[in-house]
Amino acid sequence: MKKVLKWIFIVILAIIVIFAAVTTFDVLTKRKERKAAEANAIGYIEKKYGFTPTIVDSQKYYDTNFNFDIVISYSKKATDYYRVNMEHNDKCFTVYSPYTGDSIGTIDNYQNDEIDTAIGNKVSEFLGKDSSCFLETTIYANRGLGTSTFFDGSNLKEMLSEYEYSRVMVHTAGLDAASIDINKLKESIGCTQLYILDYTSAEVYNETKEFYLMETAQASTWGKDPKDCVLLLPFIDECYYVRYGEEPFYIKSCLKSVDGILYGTYKDLDITASRCDKSFPLTNWDRSNSVDNNYRQKTNFYELNSGANVVYIYVPYGDFGMENRYKAGCFVAKEYESGKTSYKRSDFYSIFGVISKTYPYSVFKVYIKDIGSDVRPKNVYFTITGTDQ
Repeated sequence: MKKVLKWIFIVILAIIVIFAAVTTFDVLTKRKERKAAEANAIGYIEKKYGFTPTIVDSQKYYDTNFNFDIVISYSKKATDYYRVNMEHNDKCFTVYSPYTGDSIGTIDNYQNDEIDTAIGNKVSEFLGKDSSCFLETTIYANRGLGTSTFFDGSNLKEMLSEYEYSRVMVHTAGLDAASIDINKLKESIGCTQLYILDYTSAEVYNETKEFYLMETAQASTWGKDPKDCVLLLPFIDECYYVRYGEEPFYIKSCLKSVDGILYGTYKDLDITASRCDKSFPLTNWDRSNSVDNNYRQKTNFYELNSGANVVYIYVPYGDFGMENRYKAGCFVAKEYESGKTSYKRSDFYSIFGVISKTYPYSVFKVYIKDIGSDVRPKNVYFTITGTDQ
């Protein structure tokens, strides 16, 4: 028995030693990688700009991938690069630097403000120097950083050509975007993707910047998959964009209003909602009796007529006695030719499940046709509900 216990002890001790050795090796390897990436970053900045920066911190860079199929999934893959955060003369910036070999492939965002200004000047000049509609530009590039090319004020096209993609967002208010020669503007800048977002007013743009930043993660899918920008629709008058190798695409926000509730989609379709005398028992709603979802009717019922398969409904946050947008709901009833009536709660729409606290609406995605069905209902009705909590 003692011999068996002795061998068990030896095996456990060996496992502990191996685990400690592997952990120590991993720590030392990561430390070596980090030091190499930081050294490459410093050498790169010294060569490019002629000064020695101070390192604030650094983190290994991972390529991330979001999958929004039936099951939402997230994965990340390690790369040979670090994001090294630096500072010089009270200015903070980031360098994307490898820990293998020399500084080949290193890029930084030290000049991003200058680049944004230069692009803005190009746009302002194109629209007219006295144009009051132009607000500002925002550039998105490889990994949110820049290029290795030094920007001297005259080589904007050369610098942008380094990007795998360079997306420029032009923010305006009161512009007739459809009248712009967007291909010519894109060519004058040198970017691969150009988006013009014309807001209903400059004040609206300034007020919506916080949640707009969340939207930009999905903004490149305007047109190909415009649903990823539905949170912007109440504030955008027009969106006009062109991408590399594609024809320009124009979107006109066409939201309508009924009793202060906005509704519509990103296409100019024949969609109407009107107050009606119809009423449906909320007990037919499969979640209405849930302890956590004790919803009560907060508005009239509205009849929804739509040529679209999906309609977005925007309910002003704080209206109808609801002080928590997450406690709001949308009860939908559909009547069919067969005499059947179906009831369902519409999808609450947000980016990554979260809407910014400054966002003024609860947003619902109403499917006119059930997913996977070719049958359109004869009539569709909805009401806004909420909890008393």
